[in-house]
Amino acid sequence: MESLIEVRNIFKKFGNKIILQNINLQINKGDIFGIIGGSGAGKTVFLKLLIGFLKPDKGTILLTNENIHNKISHIRKTFGFCTQDHCFYPELTVLENINYSGRIYQVNSKIMKRTCNALLNLLELESYKDTIAKNLSGGTQRRLDIICSMIHSPRVLLLDEPLTGLDPILRKKMIKILREINALGITIILSSHYLDEIEDFCTNIGILNKSELMICDTPQNVRDKYAKYTILKICSSPGNYAKILEKINQLISLKPC
Repeated sequence: MESLIEVRNIFKKFGNKIILQNINLQINKGDIFGIIGGSGAGKTVFLKLLIGFLKPDKGTILLTNENIHNKISHIRKTFGFCTQDHCFYPELTVLENINYSGRIYQVNSKIMKRTCNALLNLLELESYKDTIAKNLSGGTQRRLDIICSMIHSPRVLLLDEPLTGLDPILRKKMIKILREINALGITIILSSHYLDEIEDFCTNIGILNKSELMICDTPQNVRDKYAKYTILKICSSPGNYAKILEKINQLISLKPC
């Protein structure tokens, strides 16, 4: 795989509080990379370091072998960043917000129109383009955030907890959209509180705990290393065990020893 981003020995603190330390990882071109950790684990700080919003106290972040802080304005155009807070103006329409974001990135008007139409279609917002943003549902607002973050055609899309607060149906729809975005050749980096929320569609994941990176590997390898299994011993009358196992299997996943 072709390396896109390399994080080398990153250390970051605010005051006396260490946020991240000894962070080393590689994100390959075309990855869907998930960074997992509880509240305060440093996920958002990690994303802001990647895009250059924050500068590490120690260490280096490389994008295609170039330090991101050497050409920060160019680097930022390579990234799209969808934060936890909405990046649109609530009083503007969907289309007005997208056009405004495009002007911020100085996107050519003809290119912006073509890209806007493609993104509206991809994220299924074409019928909402004249709707005031504040009147959209939460899930639809999240999709508008993504369009505003992609209007300049970034190579890398960063999303800070994009699945948080979505019900199962909307979460499934969002995952489908993220896969379709990734299929366009865009590398995706996202954060989450929970492994089970992103393990089925991420190519690689990193787990943050107490400011350090515990592991960075494929979801399957992480499961194999950290998954916990319980041995269940069942005593039953002769002939009844099959029915008991069937009933239990409806509640939990069983594997034979």
